[in-house]
Amino acid sequence: MTIKPEKQLKSPSATGPRIRSTRAFSLSLSPSQQQFSPNALPVPSTDQIVIDRIDNRDILLLHDRDVQLFDEIMQFRRQGRGLGDALDEFCPQSADALVKIAYADASTHWDCVLVYTLGDQKQDHIRLSFLHALLWEGLIIEREVAPDGVNVFVKVLAPFDRLCMEAEREKLQVPLQERQASHKLRNLTPTNADQVWNGVVNILKSESTSEKHSATFRKDHLARFVGGNVAALGLREVQARFFSSAQRSLLTYHIIMRARMKTLGKKYARRGDHARYIERLLSDGVFTDLFPLHDGPTTKSHTNLRSQMYNTRRFGICPVKLNDMRSYYGEKIAMYFGWLEHYTRWLGFASIAGILVFGYGIYAAYLFALDDKLFADIGRDNLTENLEDAQSAAGRIFDNWATMPFAFVISVWLLIDSYPFPALLYVEFWSRRNKALAWDWDVMRYEKQERTRPKWYATTVRTSHVTHRIEPHFPRRAQRWIIMMTSVVYLIALNFVVATVGAFIVYNAWVQWYFGNFFSEWQSYAGITSALLSLVTITLTTPVTYGLSKWLTDLENHKTETQYQDARIAKMMLYDFVNNFGSLFYVSVVKIWLQKSKMTILGQEGWDDTCTSGNCVLELSIQLAIVFIGKSCLQHAYHWGLPWLDRKRTSLATKLSKPTQMHHTPVFAAEQPTAMQFADIESSRGTRRSSVSPIKVMTVPQAVHDIKLVPFNAQAGMNDGYNVAVIQFGFVVLFSVAFPLAPLFACIHNAVQLRIDAHNLLTQYRRPFALQAQDIGMWEVWLRTVAHLGIFMNACIIAFSSSFFEQHYLDRLGTDKWVQWAARLAFIMIFEHLVLGIKLLVGWMIPDVPPKVRRALERQEYVDKVLRGEENEDEGEEDIHPDDLKGNGCIIL
Repeated sequence: MTIKPEKQLKSPSATGPRIRSTRAFSLSLSPSQQQFSPNALPVPSTDQIVIDRIDNRDILLLHDRDVQLFDEIMQFRRQGRGLGDALDEFCPQSADALVKIAYADASTHWDCVLVYTLGDQKQDHIRLSFLHALLWEGLIIEREVAPDGVNVFVKVLAPFDRLCMEAEREKLQVPLQERQASHKLRNLTPTNADQVWNGVVNILKSESTSEKHSATFRKDHLARFVGGNVAALGLREVQARFFSSAQRSLLTYHIIMRARMKTLGKKYARRGDHARYIERLLSDGVFTDLFPLHDGPTTKSHTNLRSQMYNTRRFGICPVKLNDMRSYYGEKIAMYFGWLEHYTRWLGFASIAGILVFGYGIYAAYLFALDDKLFADIGRDNLTENLEDAQSAAGRIFDNWATMPFAFVISVWLLIDSYPFPALLYVEFWSRRNKALAWDWDVMRYEKQERTRPKWYATTVRTSHVTHRIEPHFPRRAQRWIIMMTSVVYLIALNFVVATVGAFIVYNAWVQWYFGNFFSEWQSYAGITSALLSLVTITLTTPVTYGLSKWLTDLENHKTETQYQDARIAKMMLYDFVNNFGSLFYVSVVKIWLQKSKMTILGQEGWDDTCTSGNCVLELSIQLAIVFIGKSCLQHAYHWGLPWLDRKRTSLATKLSKPTQMHHTPVFAAEQPTAMQFADIESSRGTRRSSVSPIKVMTVPQAVHDIKLVPFNAQAGMNDGYNVAVIQFGFVVLFSVAFPLAPLFACIHNAVQLRIDAHNLLTQYRRPFALQAQDIGMWEVWLRTVAHLGIFMNACIIAFSSSFFEQHYLDRLGTDKWVQWAARLAFIMIFEHLVLGIKLLVGWMIPDVPPKVRRALERQEYVDKVLRGEENEDEGEEDIHPDDLKGNGCIIL
């Protein structure tokens, strides 16, 4: 479709639009459709838009060429010609979107849908001006009243040529066709070194293949890309299949985000603002929703990708194939599922080790009870008198001979992958797999090519040091001042969180001091009640802190989405670390300093915050078990129940809303997709079709189903999922030495969470735009931080909190406390350096980028140069075969 150059839009005219007569078709309409009046939709007030009313639909056209082509297509349809014939006839004229609209029915897939409320006339002027801007961008628009009679669907379809233009603008990476040079490379006999390495890597093989080559999309080289060979596939097939539905919706979303309105005053035309009009229109209620459509229902009778993922879920850790998830939901969501699956696999080994250590702990506690004859007398009085001995026996479950080896294994294995290959670090191997997935999904260079964030705004202009062009600019100095101000507010809020953690510590000490004189068992109950109160507080304060983090990050005006998310994640994680781990850190490290002294708190002297039976590991285990398991149960209930309740609420509101003038788009059987076919009409392919009457089957369009689903924000939703998993990772890595079953519960939680997330995405949520991502972003930085902190924490828990370590190692050094403190510090230093030495050794052995991905990247750089004309690919040049080198005496490694 020809796109006119941008020019100043005309002001709304009082003369009204060009409204053309409703087209007459012999379609069978329901009574509700016959009652529908075209006047139910507001009439545009701009004289540039041409409205074609076909039955109950308004097709909005702007360019004269589109109007002329649409007339020809409708005339073609009146002759009884089918959809396929129309595509063959008009696709060469870049009219694929116009043909789809002319032959549209309820099964037609639209790139995205805008929704607004019928009867809201206050915003009509702004709304129609924005639709004018979309038409000016080359999009094709249809309006239709929803069956509920309340909402209006603005269905948007992007022509193939416009998608190609946007793909070039976004520097979309697309896989290349198989070329002769690639076949030569793959047909070479692998070297001996490659065979040995591949044998090792096969143990760790994932879905990613990294066998393809990609390049930046260019329309003039369309035939070189997979699915772009017009000579082999036909133009109709290329235009229909080259871009997936996820890619179409994402490219259309980018077009909509940049659509500019220039006639609505300062509110919608602020200087330097990168066309954030749709965001502002949604917040102002001009439009109520913007979302892409699902490919179809989830029932088995349909063959769309959504139905396939729902009905063929696997029994493995991840219920959906990552490549299918990426094809349907985009790389950002697929990367989350890939990482969580990878993390859950790692937990498999840690779970086995934790079960063995916990079993040994029960056996050690049983032997301790027998040796002390703890239960020789089962009378109540005897049990009360020996309560302290019973607590000591319980402490043996978590603090015994296996504690130190388990801490070392977790400290090493916290960076090791779960596959049975003991020399691969977990975080290092995830980085390798992440790069393989990014290459396989064509997002390896996404962050380098990332465009400006939609909500970023500029206050001035400057000359770019790269392009030497004038560009919008937000001064770095101004941003630093804003970040300083938000940091002050953030630190004040963080102090409230620290104060909350301190309040629970004081509560624990106060309960022991106040009730300890009457009930000795309150020393144990204090830790339990403190953990329960901490769980409730964490649950209640988390939404508040997340909201504050978002608000502060919005003020900082970051230019790219990656920068924005990194800043927001940093704020969220600091809150969560203090909130979740503050009291546990106090018990595991700080409390040992207060064991031998009395405290004065709130004017009361003699407060003694000692650990239960002198064993801080037991108290840490109790608090960790309550908070960890309690959070898991609450999170499952939240993620499973909230979307279901939201959907029920939406459905109930739809049923209770009073319908006005309702209508549906007619839908006909799949074998008659053109809706009308007549007798004795010869098609362009030489076949004749008999007379067929339209089948009077009324089905509901996909947009009607999707609007009842819960809106899903991919950025916020994925941040929530990552946050839960990273906090869980912190519990496992930092404190699992005190609760060996933590990896097992984490593994079960993740396996269930993967299925809940997949189920909600497929059935409860609207389809989000398929956002791209090169990696998991700032979350990987936090994983590395927690992993290294876990080494220090495991050593500190053993050195400071373990009574077993004190009795069997420190007491042998005598009673000099300074000698014991020196021994504690020496143990921490030796433990930490030993683990870090192993990590550095294995990190040196394993390259950051897999060899296949490195070679593929080099190939991609070369192909990009060929497409730009900087290199000439000589297909006639003869290659050197390894066998020839062997004949010359060369040794092939």
